[in-house]
This record gives sequence, C-alpha cells and structure tokens, in this order.
Amino acid sequence: MVLRLFLFSILTAAALALTGCVSPGQVNTMDVKLDSLKQANTDLQRKAASLEKAYQAQLEENQKMGAELKSSIRELSRKLEVVSGRVEDVNGRFDYLFKNWEEFRARLQNLRPPPDSLIKNNDPGSSTGSSPGVDPKQLYDNAFMDFRRGKYDLAIAGFAEFLETFPNSELNPNCHFWIGEAFNNKGMADSAVGRYLLVAQNFPRSEKAPTSLYKAAQLFEKKDPPVAIRYYDMLADQYPTSTEAKRAKERLAALRRK
Repeated sequence: MVLRLFLFSILTAAALALTGCVSPGQVNTMDVKLDSLKQANTDLQRKAASLEKAYQAQLEENQKMGAELKSSIRELSRKLEVVSGRVEDVNGRFDYLFKNWEEFRARLQNLRPPPDSLIKNNDPGSSTGSSPGVDPKQLYDNAFMDFRRGKYDLAIAGFAEFLETFPNSELNPNCHFWIGEAFNNKGMADSAVGRYLLVAQNFPRSEKAPTSLYKAAQLFEKKDPPVAIRYYDMLADQYPTSTEAKRAKERLAALRRK
C-alpha cells in the first residue's frame, strides 16, 4: 500500500513537472526517492533470492536425511535377518547335539556289561583294566564311524569313552589322534593341537606320531610361524624317512623364504 502511494506521488510529480508546475528542486527530490525505491526493490530481490537458496538447501538436506534414514532402516533390516539366521542355526545345532547325545546314551546302554550273574568263563588274568562285557572293537568302530559321518561331537565322546574304558589299549594313540581330527574339523584349533601334541609326546613310536606332529605344525603356521618351524624341524629330525618329514621340509623352505 505504501509502495503504491509512493509510486503515485512520483507519477503525479512527473506529470506536474511536464506541465511546468514543479520546481527543479522537487524534481531532484523525486529522483532521489526513485533511486531509493530502486535500491529497496534490489534489496527485496536479494533477500528473496537468499530465502529461495536457503529453502532449496534445507530441502536438499531433508532429502539427504531421508535417504540416509532409509539406508539405515535397510541396514537394520539386513542385520536383523542375519541375527535371525544365526538364531535358527544355533537352534539347529542344539537339536543336532541333543539328538546325537541321545543316540550316544542309547549306544552306551547297549554296551553296558551284563549282570555278574550272567558273566561266565571270565578269565581274570586276561583283564587289562577294561570293563567286562564291553567289546573294544565295537566301541572303537562305532566312534570311528561317527567321525566318518561327520558326527564329530558323538565321535569325540565315543573315543573318550574308549580311552576311559581301555586305558592300556594299543589303539589309544589312534583315539587321541581322531579326537584331534574331530576338533580340527570343528574349527577348534587349540583343542586339536593339544591332542596332536599328546600323541607325538606320549606315543612317539605310534604310526600316528609323525602325522600328529605335522598337523600340529600346520595349525601353528597361522598364529605362530616360529613354533611351526620348530615342530617341522622336530618332525624332520625324529622321523626322517616318513612321508610327513618330506612335507615338513617343503613347508620349512616356504616359511623361511617369507
């Protein structure tokens, strides 16, 4: 409204100037006011442009935040799916272990010795500390079959039962070795190394000794190469004619080139 009145006054002054009714001083005053009006208009345009720029910047920021929010939601959804999958995997493993445990218990039940009243012709002189009535071959073969089938927990339990039942058996080095193999296949490297070294140290004349030493050295390569080198050297020195000794020398050459 004020702007319109101002423009009207300018136009009126201009008309009067044309008719000769306005003095030069009044014309100059009108020129100044006109310049002021132009400047005000320029300022308004600048402010409008600034507001438009700020609006666009805010709009872009909101759009960016919206995109980031959507991305975060998608990432959370993905992680939730992963967690759900892991929960299902854990549940599946629990069911598998429970089933294997029940199977192992049933197998032990079948291997229990008969009552003393049913044991006949038992020769005490032939006892080696084993439980009467338990077939060592059957117990060992069952554990080994579980290992071959990938039932590693059941195999570990079976070999451990054999070691406890027949502490003096010549198959004990094999039991420790296969327990180590089961741990290794389960990704339990430390437990596997413990069994391999037990075989190498306690049963050095066993056919499983060089293999156990080699496998222990292999596992040490990943976390402690100097220890692996020491075991490879020990293998090559103590079992020079074994196949594992040849492999150990090849690994030694490779490790020492690094």
